[in-house]
Amino acid sequence: AWKSKVDVVISTEKEIRNKKENLQTAKQVAEIAAKRFALAEEKKGRVEELQKKIDKINAEERKYQQREQLKEKITVLINDQNELEEKETILDTAGKNLEEKIQNLKATVAELKNRPTEMQEMKNQGEKLAELAENIRVILEERIQDRTAGKRKLTEKQQVFLETRKKYKTAQEKHMEAERILENCRAGILAKDLEEGQKCPVCGSVHHPELASLPERYITEEELEKFKSQESVLQEQKDQANTEAEKAKTALEELEKQLKVESMACLKRAGAEQMSETESLEKLVECLQDTKEMLIQKKKLNMEKLLILQADCTALTKAEKDLAKAQDKDAKKLADDRKVLTISKQETESSLIEAKTLLSSLSELSFNTWKEAKQVCADATEEVQQINNYIQQAQQAQKIADEKVTTLRASL
Repeated sequence: AWKSKVDVVISTEKEIRNKKENLQTAKQVAEIAAKRFALAEEKKGRVEELQKKIDKINAEERKYQQREQLKEKITVLINDQNELEEKETILDTAGKNLEEKIQNLKATVAELKNRPTEMQEMKNQGEKLAELAENIRVILEERIQDRTAGKRKLTEKQQVFLETRKKYKTAQEKHMEAERILENCRAGILAKDLEEGQKCPVCGSVHHPELASLPERYITEEELEKFKSQESVLQEQKDQANTEAEKAKTALEELEKQLKVESMACLKRAGAEQMSETESLEKLVECLQDTKEMLIQKKKLNMEKLLILQADCTALTKAEKDLAKAQDKDAKKLADDRKVLTISKQETESSLIEAKTLLSSLSELSFNTWKEAKQVCADATEEVQQINNYIQQAQQAQKIADEKVTTLRASL
């Protein structure tokens, strides 16, 4: 029993000793926990400082956003200014180019202003050449043929006259021969039916001791009349043929005279002043042939010059239209563009000054960007959370340590 009591006492002392050791350890832990809590409490000032920073950043969020918007706006306005300066440079260049274009067009118009008159003169010259060429063509191709036909007609008429005259002379000779024959046998014809006791139509005697007899060749009055009538008809034909031949000759001479006049007129118009009025028609025709070839070349040259003048007139018309457009529509558009540009520059400059002024009023902000401020705010919030967690943990550890000390003390 004694031993049991001794064991109980020993056990009790050992337990008390262990509890005292545990209490000592608990006190040490409690002291450490208290120190940690005290240190944690000291960080509340940091929390307050960080919270002020957080509150300030959150309160200035609109200003940060406004400042960033202003910076973006200023960047856009500066870009707009640069673009407007480029446009102004472009407009200045366009103005110089337009002025240069106007001067060039004026020079072109001044250079080509007489081309319509020159072209009309060239047209008139071409028409005169064409008219002259046509007159020469008519002479060479038609009037010369008329002359050839007139010569042929004259030859034919002369041939008819010669043939008719030959027939007439033959008839005339026959008539004269018939008259001679009739004259020779006229007494025989009178005596042919004369009887004794009838008065002789020649001498009046009624006695006809020896009547005249008809020769071997004889004709009657009726036959003589036929010869006379035939001669008269042929004479009329001869005279008519002679008249026709004279008419043909006169017509031919008149035609040739007219041809010479027309040929001389054409040659003079062509510039052949040295031609004499006494030149033969054949020589004139030869000259007309040469003139015809010359006119072909002149007409060709005239057409070439006319085409050049037509091109110049077309260029003149275009230059006049372009000049009118440049001085009116293009110049007005350039002036309007300059006016719009000036207004845009003024508005941009005004907006830029306003934006810069407003931006300078936001220069007291602590951070360059809202992103940077927001990150600082987030970091501060996280640090506040960490500190608060640390304080709570230290407070909880101290509480647990104190409660353990109290419990251990109570158990002794």
